[in-house]
Amino acid sequence: MAGYTRQSVADIIANAVIKAAPVNAEFNAIRDAFNNSTGHKHDGLSAEGAFVPLIADLDGKNKVVVDTVNNRIGIFTEVSGTAVEQVRIQDGAIVPVTDEDIDLGAVGAEFKDLYIDGIGYIDSVVITGGTIDNTSIGGTTPSTAVFTTAESTGNTTVGGNLSVTGTTQLTGTTTIDTVDINAGTIDGTVIGASAATSANFTTIIASGHTTLPSVNIDGGTIDGTVIGSTTPTSANFTIANASGGFVGDVTGNLTGNVTGNVTGDLTGDVTGDLTGNVTASTGTSSFSDVTINGTLNMNAGTTATITNLTDPTNAQDAATKNYVDTGLASLVDSAPGALDTLNELAAALGDDADFSTTVTSSIATKLPLAGGTMSGEIAMGTSKITGLGDPTANQDAVTKTYTDSKDALKLNLSGGTMTGAISLGANKITATYTPTVTSDLTNKAYVDSILGSAGDISTAAQDANDDAVDAAGSASDAAQSATDAAQSATDAANAYDDFDDRYLGAKSSAPTTDNDNDPLLTGALYYNSTANELFVWSGSSWTQAAFSAGSYLVATNNLSDLTNTQTARQNLNVDEAGTALALAIALG
Repeated sequence: MAGYTRQSVADIIANAVIKAAPVNAEFNAIRDAFNNSTGHKHDGLSAEGAFVPLIADLDGKNKVVVDTVNNRIGIFTEVSGTAVEQVRIQDGAIVPVTDEDIDLGAVGAEFKDLYIDGIGYIDSVVITGGTIDNTSIGGTTPSTAVFTTAESTGNTTVGGNLSVTGTTQLTGTTTIDTVDINAGTIDGTVIGASAATSANFTTIIASGHTTLPSVNIDGGTIDGTVIGSTTPTSANFTIANASGGFVGDVTGNLTGNVTGNVTGDLTGDVTGDLTGNVTASTGTSSFSDVTINGTLNMNAGTTATITNLTDPTNAQDAATKNYVDTGLASLVDSAPGALDTLNELAAALGDDADFSTTVTSSIATKLPLAGGTMSGEIAMGTSKITGLGDPTANQDAVTKTYTDSKDALKLNLSGGTMTGAISLGANKITATYTPTVTSDLTNKAYVDSILGSAGDISTAAQDANDDAVDAAGSASDAAQSATDAAQSATDAANAYDDFDDRYLGAKSSAPTTDNDNDPLLTGALYYNSTANELFVWSGSSWTQAAFSAGSYLVATNNLSDLTNTQTARQNLNVDEAGTALALAIALG
């Protein structure tokens, strides 16, 4: 807390007795910190609080902000519900934020004295009393000043209007560009009367222009010219202004600028700028020869034109509308309206000054209609490429018909009928199930359940052989056993031949007959060792089987894992002796 120093480090512990002195000292310190006269000072010192960078009302819209970044103090007041910065106090200056926005004082709330040891730049000054000694009024821009009494002991220069409502005493030199005196007297002369009166001056000195509606000069000279003679004489003026105009003939050369209307005949050369209208009293103005060294402005805001021109003969001659229209019509030569101007032709050529080279270069980047090689990609968007022939190379584009015909030769993932053999190479066919018809593909589990394991068959063969030896002791038994064995051999041979006709084993090329040179059975399989693929005979052709490369049924396991001799004998309908004989025949 600013302005507060901890008085005690004693802990206040739950259920402990609070000692009055430390607690009292704490509260006394808080009380003293916020005392309205002796409380903390916010001077940055320990226990006195940090400096206060902001003083504001409750909503923060009227405030004084100490701007550390810009090293200034900003004064904000609320304007239309928003905090607006009005005045800034910064190094060597008190400035308003917005030009000509802040008044210094007001009516009924005026400052007493103003002391300025320097230059005062004031656009307009209204002084209702006091004196200005040796003061220049109306700096670079003339302004209005109103004085009750003005006294000047030195030089006073007034660049604008000077309105004096009291007595003005000038003891030095006063230079006034323009004087408007509405009343009063100058050396006994009435000023501002309803009728003009005479005025006698000892000396009139005008450093600038003096405009006099009427001047009666009875004598003297103006730059050596006699004034007041009974007959007009020549006069040489440095500057002559007549607010009422000059009436009479002007004969001779006039050198300089003439501003105003000239009514009457002007004979002679005019050298310089002629600004205004040259209007004949009747008819039109006629000129024998006019040479214009500058611009001839016909004022497009009027209907004025240059008329009665003849067809040009020289390169610099002006042309008539008919001459130009005829020339343009010949140039356009019935061109369409969108291409009958040079700008339209240039726009049609893309404003390209080297259009021929551009077109030649552009054509060089195009593919000839006769065909060629593209050097980049073709993005067709939603458009088509039509009229393609059947592809002959691997990178040729294909048509929908060609793709559909090839797709028709593929086995759908949902299943279908193969028209050719499936060669799996070193891969397997997995996830097959117990066959239900003769042409169904079987799996290892089904074959194992029928044939048993090779070890059991070997044992069964040995047992059959022992049985055969034992059976030899009895002729009748042997004869019967021989008969039974022959039948078993026949059954075993038929079973093996049926399997051999279904699975033809590994071949380097597609076989045309089974292993017995008999016609191929529909659904027969063989493994193409060249392509490492499994093929199926559809009844007319070999078709690649639609199985994953890693899921084929290993042919070497078909007869090698016969695990149940008794079940095998039962399925083959042979006894032990017949089993041995059938196995011997089957295994060669």
